[in-house]
Amino acid sequence: MPWLYGFNYLNQRLVFLVYTRDKLQFGMNIYKTGMSICGFMLMALSIQAQHAILKSFIGVQQDDKVFLRWTIKSGEQCDGVRIFRATDTVNFRQIGEIPGVCGSSINEVSYTFYDENPAPNRTNYYRLEMGNQGFSTYKAVEYLDLNAEGFALLQNPVYDRSKILFKNPNRESYRLEIHSLSGKPVYHMETNGNSFMLNAAKLPRQLLIFRVWKKGTLVFKGKLVVK
Repeated sequence: MPWLYGFNYLNQRLVFLVYTRDKLQFGMNIYKTGMSICGFMLMALSIQAQHAILKSFIGVQQDDKVFLRWTIKSGEQCDGVRIFRATDTVNFRQIGEIPGVCGSSINEVSYTFYDENPAPNRTNYYRLEMGNQGFSTYKAVEYLDLNAEGFALLQNPVYDRSKILFKNPNRESYRLEIHSLSGKPVYHMETNGNSFMLNAAKLPRQLLIFRVWKKGTLVFKGKLVVK
């Protein structure tokens, strides 16, 4: 991953900025401490190296858990690993830890962790604190907690917006049809994703029947109330 460094003046202070792929990673003020620009750049390059000990970091849903796996590069080590989770990419909290020296001076080493309590029907964000080596970038995992029919209807009754979630790993085409109790069509839409977003403003305020189809075959159906 390319790292870009830049300097800028802000409120009469020299600010050092670090970007990756046009995303600001961190910024620091440079005060009159006697540190040269060259010296500060060397310190920044050291910080970059401390964030680069991971070869890979993956996360996937497995049944009712989220499975995490990461690999530390050969020759890299850290003093323990702490695992953090958030639902908004900001408010992370620790959910686990692997204590002791991690990694190896001669081999790649892989580690695994299961999150047994992910936030249901939301995107869960995970990141690792590599001992004193800093944090990894976060990994997003959408966790679906579906009913026996294979879907989840978020917020029912629907006052503003809601969502119908289902599994669609192969990104096939699904069609949603919504009818009144008398069978009158009131709304339809299609998607290749794993959800349908419902907007109450586009639906009559009453009890409705919805059906989801794939290639002409009924996959699941249910009821929703719009208020």
